[in-house]
Parts: sequence; C-alpha cells; structure tokens
Amino acid sequence: STVIGIVTEVDLLRALQEMLGVTGSGVRVTVRIRDKKGEFAALMATLAEHEWGVHGIGTFPARRRPGQYDVVIKIADVSVDSVTAAFNRLDSQEIVDIRPVH
Repeated sequence: STVIGIVTEVDLLRALQEMLGVTGSGVRVTVRIRDKKGEFAALMATLAEHEWGVHGIGTFPARRRPGQYDVVIKIADVSVDSVTAAFNRLDSQEIVDIRPVH
C-alpha cells in the first residue's frame, strides 16, 4: 500500500475550528440544554424564527452536570443583546456564555 498523506494534530484542530466557525465574525453563544427530546429542536426553532445564519455549531456533555449538554453556536450578523433576548425566552435552557467574536 502507498501512503497518500498524514493527518496531523494541526489538521484536526483546523477542522475543528472550521466546524465551530471560529474564523468568521459574529456572536458565539453557549446554551445549556437538558438531555431530553425536543430541547435541541426548540433551540433550532429560535434560530429559524429569527432567520439567523449559523456559521458553526457543536455540542458536548456539560461538565459536572449529568443529563445536560452545552451547545456552542456561532451566529453571523447579530448583536449579543438580540441573541440574549431570544434565547432567554427558552425556559428550560440557560445561556452560560455569550460574546462577540471577530
């Protein structure tokens, strides 16, 4: 067999950055949701309702919070205040971090 290429740590980190939309500007928000049917759909419905474009998204288990997940979303062309107002309407979900990113 022939070696075509080697995947390095840098390649993997670059792919992760692209997946999370690190390179573009916008608002990055981390929302904590319960591991329950419909929670992620409610979050996505809020994005759709406001017609916000997503540059990246990732989800992972919340540390020391069994049964909960943190969803990191990169949204373009919005303000921190508008994202905060929209996501605060979701009773069962909590914004754990929100910031503008460039």
